[in-house]
Parts: sequence; structure tokens; C-alpha cells
Amino acid sequence: MSREIRRVPADWVHPYDIVTRHTRPLGYGERRTTAELRPLLAMSWREQFEKWEAARLGWEGSEEATKRWTEEAIASLRKSDPSGRRPESWYPKVGDLYYASFEACHGERPNPVDYMPDWPEEARTHWQVYETVSEGTPVSPVFASIDDLIEWLIREAGYSREGAEAFARDGWAPTGLTTGDGQYHRDIEALAALPPDPDA
Repeated sequence: MSREIRRVPADWVHPYDIVTRHTRPLGYGERRTTAELRPLLAMSWREQFEKWEAARLGWEGSEEATKRWTEEAIASLRKSDPSGRRPESWYPKVGDLYYASFEACHGERPNPVDYMPDWPEEARTHWQVYETVSEGTPVSPVFASIDDLIEWLIREAGYSREGAEAFARDGWAPTGLTTGDGQYHRDIEALAALPPDPDA
């Protein structure tokens, strides 16, 4: 899984959701209720909302709002179903609006519960590691210093010092990396496998 370091306050406790699921697929098995970490996006909700709202205000009469399906676009869409299993009613008609609504084009209004809090910079005194395959959930405790985080990565999470220090420097690691010799290096260890940056 990809990883990133997020700056958080000393007393930050990541929120949980109470979720009820069946123990087997399709609603079979017993129902169990558990607390699960709520995935949160790292970006600022306020900034995302302002971008969304500005786009919404400019929607009426815009090129996106008035875009229509053409024969070429419909033909291209048909190529995405080479088996021909989609019914004819699934396809748009020439002249139909390309986007049914603003939300169909730009997504739903950003919801603050999906984002990390907008703390002031001076409150972000600590460090925490998050997985970012989802929107983001913590995979480490909160640390008072970057050195404490590095030591935890080495002692508790089992990463090499080289990988942990590269991660602390870069702040992000990919899901993995396969090098030219065919070796796969997972998340933080991928940074240790990269050649040195000549511009660093």
C-alpha cells in the first residue's frame, strides 16, 4: 500500500465509523458490528469546496454544460463493449446532453466528514503515517518528532533504516516498485531501492 506522512496535532485521534456487516457475502451469515477507521482525504476540504463551488457557479451556459453527444463519441463508447451485451437503451442518442447534471461532470459537493480537519499550521506539531490506497487511514501512532517516527518504522514496522529515512525525507512512498533485476520492493522499501537523485 502507498504511504504518506501527515502532520497532525499532538492529541489527534482519527475518527471511527460504526459499521454492521454480514460475515458472508450477499447478506448471509451473522451480522457483526465493528468500529472501522474512517478513510479521510489529506487535502483541504475548504479548498476543494471552493473549487467545486466556483465550477458550479460557472456551469450554466458553459461548454461542459452544453456539450452534446456526437456520432463519433457514441461509436467510441460502443467500442468499450466489444461483446455487444449492452442494450441499445444504454447508449445516448445523437444530440443528448453529454452530462446529465453538474454533479455528473464534477462529482457531488465535497463533504467535510471525508477530509482531514483544516488545522492551522501551528497546530500541526506531530507526525503520523497513513496508508493512501483508500482516502487515508493511520497505520502508526502519532509521533512528537520525525526521528521517533523513523525509529518506530525500523523497530516496530520492520523497515530498513535506509527506507525509513528516505520516507521521512520524501513524505510519501508508492505501493511498490519492481527494479530492473526483477525484485519487488513494497511501499517504503521502494524508496530505498531507487537510485540516488543527482539533483538532491
